Amino acid sequence: MKSPILHGVLFVTVALLLGPTVRSAELTVSDEVTAKSPGNLAYNFGHYFPGSNTSDWWRYSRASGARIFLSAAHFNVSGTLRPGESFIGTEAGFVNRREALRDDPLNTDYINWPVIEDRFNTPLSGRNRIVPDYALSEIHRLGGTILAQTTVTENAFPIEDEADWYGKWILWRTYYSIAFYLAREFDVERFSSHNEPNHPHSFIEPDSWHMRLQLASDAAQSALEDANALYGKSLEPRFTAPVTAGGGLGSGFDDYGLLALEQIGTNFLGQTPDGHQNFHMYAYQSYNHSPSGFAQRFRDVREEVHAVTPDGIAPLPFAITEFNVHTGARYDDMPESSDTLSKAVRFGGIVSQLAANGMDELYAFKFGLTGWESSSSNNFPVQKNAMLSVDNDNEPYNYGTMNRSGEVYRLFNKGFAPGRELLAHSLSLAAGRMTWIFWLAGTLRAATIIFFPSTKAPRPSLWRSICRRSVFRMAPRSSSKTSASGGGD
Repeated sequence: MKSPILHGVLFVTVALLLGPTVRSAELTVSDEVTAKSPGNLAYNFGHYFPGSNTSDWWRYSRASGARIFLSAAHFNVSGTLRPGESFIGTEAGFVNRREALRDDPLNTDYINWPVIEDRFNTPLSGRNRIVPDYALSEIHRLGGTILAQTTVTENAFPIEDEADWYGKWILWRTYYSIAFYLAREFDVERFSSHNEPNHPHSFIEPDSWHMRLQLASDAAQSALEDANALYGKSLEPRFTAPVTAGGGLGSGFDDYGLLALEQIGTNFLGQTPDGHQNFHMYAYQSYNHSPSGFAQRFRDVREEVHAVTPDGIAPLPFAITEFNVHTGARYDDMPESSDTLSKAVRFGGIVSQLAANGMDELYAFKFGLTGWESSSSNNFPVQKNAMLSVDNDNEPYNYGTMNRSGEVYRLFNKGFAPGRELLAHSLSLAAGRMTWIFWLAGTLRAATIIFFPSTKAPRPSLWRSICRRSVFRMAPRSSSKTSASGGGD
């Protein structure tokens, strides 16, 4: 294959969403690397069933990772209780059992591994039809990272009070078994113990939430350490918290984020071992804002987090573990969808703004247009804040087509794959009054330019031509100015 530079000419792929008044743009690019692209451009899972075409669509999407809702309750079933566990009633009994299990984690006297493995091959309940072992093995095979959203609810794991060491043990042992299996089989490093603990539908009091966070985090980190020792791996824990609703502000930070940050170095035993952290990535979820609104909220959250992070803790990276133009509920009240051109353009503005402001990991919600819960009463049969049509009724739940928002994300994922260098640049438009969000990814040897207007949608004819506007010529490296024409048919 020939080099992308031929006879001093730089070939650049350009995807232009141009308004009718914009005719050309002058771009000045330097060799200065100002940042890197986000470390993960991912999706929240939809259906993923054996025999389906999901893997083909996943590869097409160019996503680098996935977030899977893998409820811990799915693995806390009859047969998992082990001999002697019912007598754990003190802190010392908990610690002794923990040490014995970690010394011999494959011993079925401590974990009923046949049952755990069976549960990984049993479809999950809920609106997402997923066989965990199959789905995770496929994402792993395709080179994707995995964030295990493994929630430990109060109903599934009741803990009466701080002295309930039996309840604490059942939670710890269950989480350890899940994390160990995920680490051993799929090299999973990312875990989270709760999803939107401040949301009315999943609310848990901050103190109860934090106790479970400490237990789950210790279990996951212990599991990764033990899997590393047994199998010669070098996995690094990336526990994620607080994963709050509401854009990361308000109660999400005041009641949950602040508590977790103030106690980040304190484990479930009340100890502060050197180098210990209960979590390693700060995460929140956000919808229903403009592109600039997403960016401003991220800057505000980052400022709040950095202001209260204890001394000795390195600045935390950030993840937005769910985001889209609107929630499913908001979309359900309007005729528009993720396939509506203006919404697709807005989605492009959102991902551009988040990346431009330094968001480390992005998890779009979500991959497939799955149905609502059977008890729901909605205007539309599916949640419209997703990217691909899918058969919700018949195995193996095949996917059909990708909508416009999905295509925008695909192009973004292609141009800004994790770890790409972002170059200093300036851009001037020859005409037009729209606000533009501009990014240049790659290096001067292999670059991708994507323009997203933050307000006005392009004409449909321009959208149809987006993938056909491919090779443009730029000036040789010695001259950094170029003119790329676009807009107007």
